[in-house]
Amino acid sequence: MHKNKKAKELPNYFFERKYDLDKIEEYLEKINVVGINAPWGGGKTYLFNILKSRLNEKFHFVTIEAMASTVDSIKSYFISELGHVLENKGYFSTSTTRIKRLLKDSSWSWLANFLWGQDSYTNLIQSLKSEICNLDKKILIAIEDVDRVSEKSIVEKIFYLSEQLTSSNENIKILFLYNENNLLDLLQQDRYYIEKYIPYVVDLTPVSLRTTIERVYDNEKRSLPNIDTKILKEIFTPFYTEYYTNKLFNADLTIRFVPNGVNIRRVKLYLNDVNLALDTPQLKQNARAVYAYYFTKHFVYEIYKKIDVATPFSKLKLFNWKGESIAIKDIPEMQAQDSQKFMGNIYNETAFALFRIFDYKFDILIDREMKKFDDNFENIKVMKSQEHNDKIDRLIRYLRWRGKSEYTDLENARLQFIEHVLNKNDDNLDANFHAFMESLYNNLSPKRDNTTVMRIAVDWFYTLLPAFILHEEDSSVFNRLLDFYIKKENVHTISYELIKNLNLCWGIKRNVYLHILKIFNEQNIVGNMNAIPEYRKFLVLYLNDMSRYGFVDTHNVGLLEKKDFKIIGNDEKINYLIFDSLMEKLQNLKQNVTESVRKDIDTMISFVEKNKKMVNTPNEMKPSKEKNPFEISFVPQNFKKELEMVKSAHLSDDEFDQYVDAMYRKEEFSVDCVSFLMQQKKNLIVRQP
Repeated sequence: MHKNKKAKELPNYFFERKYDLDKIEEYLEKINVVGINAPWGGGKTYLFNILKSRLNEKFHFVTIEAMASTVDSIKSYFISELGHVLENKGYFSTSTTRIKRLLKDSSWSWLANFLWGQDSYTNLIQSLKSEICNLDKKILIAIEDVDRVSEKSIVEKIFYLSEQLTSSNENIKILFLYNENNLLDLLQQDRYYIEKYIPYVVDLTPVSLRTTIERVYDNEKRSLPNIDTKILKEIFTPFYTEYYTNKLFNADLTIRFVPNGVNIRRVKLYLNDVNLALDTPQLKQNARAVYAYYFTKHFVYEIYKKIDVATPFSKLKLFNWKGESIAIKDIPEMQAQDSQKFMGNIYNETAFALFRIFDYKFDILIDREMKKFDDNFENIKVMKSQEHNDKIDRLIRYLRWRGKSEYTDLENARLQFIEHVLNKNDDNLDANFHAFMESLYNNLSPKRDNTTVMRIAVDWFYTLLPAFILHEEDSSVFNRLLDFYIKKENVHTISYELIKNLNLCWGIKRNVYLHILKIFNEQNIVGNMNAIPEYRKFLVLYLNDMSRYGFVDTHNVGLLEKKDFKIIGNDEKINYLIFDSLMEKLQNLKQNVTESVRKDIDTMISFVEKNKKMVNTPNEMKPSKEKNPFEISFVPQNFKKELEMVKSAHLSDDEFDQYVDAMYRKEEFSVDCVSFLMQQKKNLIVRQP
């Protein structure tokens, strides 16, 4: 074994794997074929690089990337790599040249040489092995990702070559780097089959996620200037149940997140994602949520998939209890025995740990008796906790939206919208909006694809809104955005589309909230939406905001969140509990406030009255049909000529691609024009009767 290991080790490697490294060296001293088994991204290559530095005086190294080879090329690949080592050391290898020529010959020629000629394959391999014996050091061949090739026949050939090269030869060593479970699945064999070719295997010692993150950061911190190690440590600190969680579970519990199968590549992606996101100053102000969000994305993907643009994270049904999926607010108070059973479910413990990692306030999340009032205003602690949690919810929503590939460069879209629309004269709405859309097509960063900012069949307001939410625009800017939307879309009635869009605007600022109520109050009622889930969500969000902004208690609004509670028109109970009692509280509040507050209360009363009237309207509305996804709502000026050419050609489905492709080859259509036309294909083709 190497006498001076420390001098040869790379800095900041995983100390837990020191003994793995020593064992690999020990095997290589005595054995020709050794395996390193670990999950994909689990540190095999990282450890091999350290091994190379430690054994550099004993071996010449050859790396074979199994994924880069085919059944027909694998032999030539091996031989060529060995020939390069010989040539680099001043040896001209006649064997490698003759083997490669032999492999290129026809099958009959190859068979004849194999059976009778001096240049038989077996003889040439022996000759190559003899040439390698003349080198000053042995050769160590590292075969990476043998478990990730496309065909098992490639693995079988690699095993065969391994046997040929190492048989009766101490000068060639082979090190397989692979994931045993995946290799067994590929080969459809048992462990004993692999053992025949890789008899000695070192299973890499598992390393905790926290340790992996710390070591990867230490090794790459120069490229991660935005990473705060204090926040990283906080994320992994065990969570001991405090007053509110103790009250819920009636037990002292320690809750932590312990993932299985740490993936070093994933850790690097996680740190890079966080570092990149924190280049945005607004995100830096809420760094803890950014760390937690990308933590969820990379290490708890099953929960990450459930994050929804329109549903707050704190209301997602992430827990399982008695066969049902429930949100954190629906977790019932339990006895200690049930609590242990509940947290014994790893999914529940993981979800609960995520709420701590995000730094949610548990008082407002789980305490049923938390809301108290003093002089008609909510307890300040409740308000702060709710505001804190709402801020996290909004940030998660934005990050998830931005994370989807079809929504990119929202910040650029926001700046362009302010410049071309909000800062212009309202008399030219259509022209201003057209200038905005043109700016997105013609003034993009070269790293972005503008077609993913504004999508056909996706409402422009719905797409643009997250950029304004993230950047915490002052009330006047946000209100101007809302006003433009109402004017541009010619909104005069309470429609499904309006409700869907307003649901995205919850929890911005008080003045924005009041402006939304005024907009709603001005719309005409055409029917009730009692059976539409989006309207129920709208009522919950906007009625509860009267409590969140410190006006009145909205406890009864919680009825709307119960599964078995139905909104029924002209129902006395609903009219009183949801609407009349709320208007009564608002009227009482008007007695001891200033004139400005009274005006705001009047707006709220009108809003409650409007919704009461809408709920009791006999005509039942249905969700409006989605817009034709192939309707062309905007055509860049520089594509109008090409669009007319396609329309006038009256192309069928089969002819469309050929025509566009032909025009591209003739340089009549540019690449971005082709992309635009292909997106519009279903609207442009002539459908056969």
